[in-house]
Order: sequence, then structure tokens, then C-alpha cells
Amino acid sequence: MPRTPDMHHILDGVKSVPISQLQSWSDLFSSEVDTITSQRAVEAVPFIARCVHLRAAALSAMPYSLYRGNSDRDSKDTPAARPIVSQLREFLWRTELALCVHGQAYWLPQGKGTWRWLAPTSITPRWDVYNGLIGFERTIGGGGMVSYQPIN
Repeated sequence: MPRTPDMHHILDGVKSVPISQLQSWSDLFSSEVDTITSQRAVEAVPFIARCVHLRAAALSAMPYSLYRGNSDRDSKDTPAARPIVSQLREFLWRTELALCVHGQAYWLPQGKGTWRWLAPTSITPRWDVYNGLIGFERTIGGGGMVSYQPIN
């Protein structure tokens, strides 16, 4: 990257880039990569990572209530709600992080109120021109694929 008077350099690297030169931020990434992905941006730019983590932490720390059916009583302390309550804050944190970085997040129901969070990079939505979303394919270890149907 060409040196300009506004940039602050440490050894051979760039310490900071002024807002007036935002277009030059792409030069902070290695030249062997053709495109800058959102994941690489979060990994390479500390304040982006901090912003994403602050959003995820704020969302997961929000107070919440769970209601069953038309009940007006908070049911998060009931035995039936314990499985989802025990993992809800972590799932909200992961979901917000995934939405900020990848624009998508997935939870897989496991039965009896339990859920499994799935890495968004492992999921590919399947679309049909006439029917819209018809399913998802998940890449698993060893190159295998698992198909899922959407839940209404």
C-alpha cells in the first residue's frame, strides 16, 4: 500500500487508516485473496469484531419471557421450558453473531424443546422458482450432505 502522510505505519504494517481513505482498507488484506468476505473482515479489523461481539452480547443479555399458548403467565421457570431456557442466551448470542457476519443463522429442532445451533457456513438453502424455499442442505464432516425440510 502506498504510504501517505495521513497513515500511521508500524514497521512494515499499517497501524491505522483515516476515514478519508476507507477505499484503501481492502489493501490491508493479503493479495492472494480475490474477495474480502465478511468473515475475513471481522477477523482482520478489530473494531468490526468488537462491534459484532457487542451486538451479540447486548442481544443475549436482554430480559425475556416465555409464554405458552394464550397464557399470561411467564413460563420460563416451568420444567417444560428448561431445555430452551438453558441454552437460549448462548443461541441468541450465536444467532446475532451469525446474522451480523453471514446474514443467516440456523437452529435445528432436536425434540422435547431442545435445539441445535448450526454453523451458517455449513448450510445451503434450496429454492424452487414456483414453491420458494423447499429445503436446506448441510455439509457435514467428511464431505457428506444432510437434507432438511423447512419448518413453518
